[in-house]
Amino acid sequence: MAEFPALPLFTDAYLADTLDLPLAEHGAYLILLMLAWRRPDCAIPDDMKWLKASMGAACGGNLHGHTFNATVPKLLRRFFTLEGGKWTQKRLTKERDYLRKQTEQQRQNIGKRWSKRVQNEFKTISNCSETGGGNEQNQHDSGYHGNTPTSTPTPKSIRKIKKEPTIVGKKESDAPLPSSADNRARGHRLPSGWKPTEADVEFARSSGMDDAAISAAADEFRDYWQALPGQRGVKLDWSSTWRNNIRHRHRWVAKPQKKSRSQEMRELYDETYDDGPGSQNARQGAPVFSIVR
Repeated sequence: MAEFPALPLFTDAYLADTLDLPLAEHGAYLILLMLAWRRPDCAIPDDMKWLKASMGAACGGNLHGHTFNATVPKLLRRFFTLEGGKWTQKRLTKERDYLRKQTEQQRQNIGKRWSKRVQNEFKTISNCSETGGGNEQNQHDSGYHGNTPTSTPTPKSIRKIKKEPTIVGKKESDAPLPSSADNRARGHRLPSGWKPTEADVEFARSSGMDDAAISAAADEFRDYWQALPGQRGVKLDWSSTWRNNIRHRHRWVAKPQKKSRSQEMRELYDETYDDGPGSQNARQGAPVFSIVR
């Protein structure tokens, strides 16, 4: 495999130099560039027999001797330079040198980053060794037992040394652990035949509801939540859901609707004529208001 599998080809520069080439010579020139690029020295040996065999293999074995003699030497003399028994192409060699420098620079940058990281880790190790770790876990990870020498802890053990700060004057063993039952708390659907408990009824009564209103609210509450599908009908505490429902009812009590203009006119008419618009007095010539909409 070649050192650099990809050949950088700048189309503008290539076409500017090869506009006068026929189609067959374009293909031959590209094969020459590829053969040189794949070699470690980025050059083609001055061996016409080897070059003909290589180009024939690249063409599928269909390269005739006359075609080779009429095409390849001419391209070599025009675009390549013969030095030390090898044909080199100036732009191709320049691109190879550029890629080698870039690759070496990237390799050095990676080495610098890794060396800096290793230095930081060993600084941390040294600091932990000077302070003695400060806890039993560090002694266990670093292999410390009794009066034996303390071995150098690994970066993995250093990560284990780090702990969350604890409250002063309180042992770590006294810290409450989260209950597994709390983590596994799950909701459930409203049971069939649900009825409010005595505490639920008393809460509704304290909100100003009578027994009939409480019974109607319970029926509506049960039908609504049992009809909801999936997770929408799942709650963790149904008594809390009932209290929220009661609060919602108490907060959004229906306000009296605003009277329309026609109702106001009719009430004004009734107040003016005690017998109303259909009474005997109204029929005996009392003025009748016309309601304009």
